[in-house]
Amino acid sequence: MNGFDSAEADYDAAMSRFKKLHSTTTELNDTYHLTFEEDQSEHIIDDYNYPLQKKDVITPSVVHRQEMSNSMSWIVVMAKVFQDINLRTSDTLVHVGSGDGRWLMEAAVRHGCQCVGVDTSHASEYRCGMKAHERGISDLIEYEIVDTLLEADLSSATAVLISSVNGTNLEMKALREKLESEVESLTPIVVIGGQEIIGWFPQKTHKHRGVPIYIYLRRTQVP
Repeated sequence: MNGFDSAEADYDAAMSRFKKLHSTTTELNDTYHLTFEEDQSEHIIDDYNYPLQKKDVITPSVVHRQEMSNSMSWIVVMAKVFQDINLRTSDTLVHVGSGDGRWLMEAAVRHGCQCVGVDTSHASEYRCGMKAHERGISDLIEYEIVDTLLEADLSSATAVLISSVNGTNLEMKALREKLESEVESLTPIVVIGGQEIIGWFPQKTHKHRGVPIYIYLRRTQVP
């Protein structure tokens, strides 16, 4: 069984556990239920990634541990970031550490640009591909599996997202050198979570649910 087939099997098993866990869920909050139905009809969420219980608390599972953060508030943050970097239909957005591709999905749906996800997980690749197919945007989504995120090909990027950057000073220096050698100086770079890029000064910053977001619209050295 190759990595992709294994990821598909793991996903199906996790989905089965999730559905069994919540098959007896009762007493939905009316407001949540209404929001859930509306969001689902707009393809913002799907039926396994939304907090269904009255107190908005679910025991995390393999399937939706990350999905619980995919709330409307995060959708708003994504829209704000894409506005900040002036994302265009003609852009190629590369997301290093893209996970299940939620940022890619929003960029593709909202702006119609080409989106490339890069990660080390076949499970993430499968989930991203499945969701892109369900939303009819497979032609806008590509996915690259690498051994380490520093192997990501950034040569085609006109906008870059990087998630959860944490590492030693040497690793952070290697990331900065990679960006400087492969990405044009005016290409917007967004770091979601983790550390700032050592030696660079972000032009904009946001913080949502304790997660910092650093936006570099141009390379400015820290004074």
